[in-house]
Amino acid sequence: MPKIPSYPVASSPTSAGLLLFEELQANGEFITKRLPTSALVGLSGSTGPTGATGAASTVPGPTGAASTVPGPTGPSGPSGPSGIPGPTGPTSTVPGPTGPTGPTGPTGPTGATGPTGAASTIAGPTGPTGPAGAIGSSATYLSDYDGLALDYLEQNSAGAISTLTGGVGWPSDGVCSSSSIVSRTTHGGLAQKRLAITGPGEFGRKMPWAGKWNTIRIGILIRIDGAATFSSQFSLGVCSGTSLMFGAGASNCLNSMSVAQYDGGASDDFTYSVGTQNNALVSSSYEGLIRTGGVDTQIVGNFTTTKLTAPSTEAYLAAYFIEITRPVFTGNTAIQYTYQVHAPNTAGRTEYSVPRTSFMEMMNTGPSAMSTDFNAQLVSSGHSNFQTTSSETNGVLDTINFYWQNASNPIEIAAYGVRKLA
Repeated sequence: MPKIPSYPVASSPTSAGLLLFEELQANGEFITKRLPTSALVGLSGSTGPTGATGAASTVPGPTGAASTVPGPTGPSGPSGPSGIPGPTGPTSTVPGPTGPTGPTGPTGPTGATGPTGAASTIAGPTGPTGPAGAIGSSATYLSDYDGLALDYLEQNSAGAISTLTGGVGWPSDGVCSSSSIVSRTTHGGLAQKRLAITGPGEFGRKMPWAGKWNTIRIGILIRIDGAATFSSQFSLGVCSGTSLMFGAGASNCLNSMSVAQYDGGASDDFTYSVGTQNNALVSSSYEGLIRTGGVDTQIVGNFTTTKLTAPSTEAYLAAYFIEITRPVFTGNTAIQYTYQVHAPNTAGRTEYSVPRTSFMEMMNTGPSAMSTDFNAQLVSSGHSNFQTTSSETNGVLDTINFYWQNASNPIEIAAYGVRKLA
């Protein structure tokens, strides 16, 4: 089948102004059609230039219809001039409210003093207690006394203590262990400070004359806080320095010479005794003891004639003394030491409480008068007297020392001191 073109081939326009073209039919045949050229429209050309503006019309256009929506309000105009004041109204018969209080005026002059009122029969409240006054200076006969050192403990604060700073006549502070300052009430409600040692513990303080002495007296004023029989070791004497004293033990103590309750067991008992005014605790026995060079040397025999006896009632105190005498010697020579002990000895003697003033008198009495002056009530006339031989090879004996072992029954010291007799 011959190929039929998709589009007819246009003929040239005719002279009559017709455009001839063929149109393909469904059956494959062509028919000839004519189109007047006047019916053809060409492509639009570009827009021409704008023409000149015409003259304004002299005839106004018709008035538009009135708007039913009001326009926005314009700004307010300036205020007009004030009008003429009206006539004054009638005076009100109702007072207005009170105005605020004005500022306070200056203080006027003081008026004349009025008559004294009647005395009140009701006492006013007691004012607060004032601060404690400063500690006064020591009496001259104490502070200038080169052969006596005392401490009443009152210059220390209550509570745990390891350094003893008070007293008179001491060249330096003392040391103590397992100790505290406690307040106790003595006769007449008087408060009194004491050094309580809850063992094992001790105190030591260097003597004003160091190791230069031939006869000394060491004293303590004591009460034991106990209400039943108990066991405890104790020691009162001299040692070398305050670092390694009796309480350091036999292996560590430099040099100590003392009177001690030391044997152990029942020999170290303090027996409880009920009295009339005061209950007491009475030691069993004691002996001389040298502790030096890692060895304890006991002086032969137990001494029971002048026991350490102490009151257990809070208000009461008992005095206990030892005197140590040695001859003139040079260097570390082994020499003979003589001990004398002055103590209440019996529970009955603790019925008489020893005040601090009497304790000081007992420290000051002559070497031979201690038991003569005070044995009737306060210390035994049958005091112990024993001797031993020792030296200062391991340390100069320049410090007083007291040791207490028991932890359940503290010993309380209201005063302590040392006197150089020679």
